[in-house]
Amino acid sequence: MLLNRSFRINVFYVLSLILLLIELFLKPIFKYFEYHHDGFRLNFSIVLSVLALLFAVKIILGVAAKKIKFNKNIDYSFPLIILSFIYFVVLVNYPFISSLPIFRIKIFYLEYFSMIVISSFLYYVLGFFILDVVKNKSFIIYLLFSWIVYTLIIFMNTGFESSFLKSSLEIDVANPNYIMLSDAYALLSILIIPFTKRFSSRFAIFIISSIALFFLMSRASLYTFILLNFFVLVLINHKFFWLTIVFVLSSFILIDWEFFTRINSNNRMLRLITFGNDLSQNSRNMIFESGLKSIYENWFLGQYMGDVISRKNTGTYIHNIFSIWRQFGLVTFLLVIFNIFYIYIKFALFTVKNFKWDANQQFVFILSMYCLILFVFARSFLFAEFWLVVSLIPSYLSKNLKSNFND
Repeated sequence: MLLNRSFRINVFYVLSLILLLIELFLKPIFKYFEYHHDGFRLNFSIVLSVLALLFAVKIILGVAAKKIKFNKNIDYSFPLIILSFIYFVVLVNYPFISSLPIFRIKIFYLEYFSMIVISSFLYYVLGFFILDVVKNKSFIIYLLFSWIVYTLIIFMNTGFESSFLKSSLEIDVANPNYIMLSDAYALLSILIIPFTKRFSSRFAIFIISSIALFFLMSRASLYTFILLNFFVLVLINHKFFWLTIVFVLSSFILIDWEFFTRINSNNRMLRLITFGNDLSQNSRNMIFESGLKSIYENWFLGQYMGDVISRKNTGTYIHNIFSIWRQFGLVTFLLVIFNIFYIYIKFALFTVKNFKWDANQQFVFILSMYCLILFVFARSFLFAEFWLVVSLIPSYLSKNLKSNFND
């Protein structure tokens, strides 16, 4: 689907801004205080369903008024085919899953339905408008304010230990929603950083965001965020690269690495450096092996909610792209793989040919690579943010190719 770029009415932009504020600020904050400080519970599934309905109505009205056109180009039609396969699997499995003698099975189904169907639709539509939202000076103020408040909440609720590197956000281990908190905060920072003009301000936001992500305890979010932003900072400021080299060399000389490794061997955020025992990764490896066994047994059709069926609870799904295969079958998995290669290769070729590296190009690069790396290596079929990318990249390319042609 291609939403006609001439159809620029404020309603889509406002709905997109509301979606960003809910997903990247309000929802993680409310859930944090609900789970860990007995805060007020707000049903965000209902809120997002209403928002999805508003988007759908506006799109239908746009199509009826011939202000929105459906494009049969593979860039836009292919993601819709994939989503159709996924939605079909979710819906057709309801009678079987709802009849299973598993405690709260219908609630589990609805939770998955909200994350897979509602959220993927919202993020897919958001991809057409997000670049216009973050470029809007009035809208970016709301996002910057949300980032400041989110950052303050993280630091105010972090339990600072005698060793700064052992400090982390105070959470209840029984409800560890650190992945939601980390991804939301990382994405919120990514919305702001590329459009911060002064290098010193941009670097400050990058450092503050990295420290906050360290406290939020998701290594995938932290490492990916640092890697991508560091890469971009090096490209836009070569002095930064040499300063980093000096800093790294000085660290090797001045830090007692044997002592550092010993005292931080159990720090989950530093295991990439200390190589300590990683219980979290060991647990994910076991889940992955169990998931591969399920794929082997149901290699063509997959087994939707097979993780819930086998473990009688949520959270034991494969934490990488193979979760698509287990849940939705081989065909959907291959379609997703093809779509990833297609849009990212197309974006890479465009970037090489049109390397202006402005704020827009930096934003699309950081956001799309962040979502791709996490989706492939560290998240699952529930990572709805990925569907933002499959509409953002084609929309960005279409707009810029037209601009280049007109020039």
